[in-house]
Amino acid sequence: MSAFNIEITHFYEFEYSECNRKITLEADFREPFLELSKSQIQKWDDSNDVIDENERNHIYNNIVTYFKEKFPDKNIIVED
Repeated sequence: MSAFNIEITHFYEFEYSECNRKITLEADFREPFLELSKSQIQKWDDSNDVIDENERNHIYNNIVTYFKEKFPDKNIIVED
């Protein structure tokens, strides 16, 4: 498994990067909860390469785990 990075770039979005690829996703960090949806994970920002279901699950699991650790007091709402 390769290393990944998550950077909160604005109060309404964050960037997930892994293996020199990046995807920008929406999440409202102003709310007392954080809603994460797998359906946002479609293609990398730098190409039209569609992210397949296995990779989508991998990315989503990384994101959910990261935010649960980073914001332990925030309610994380996951939508598959």
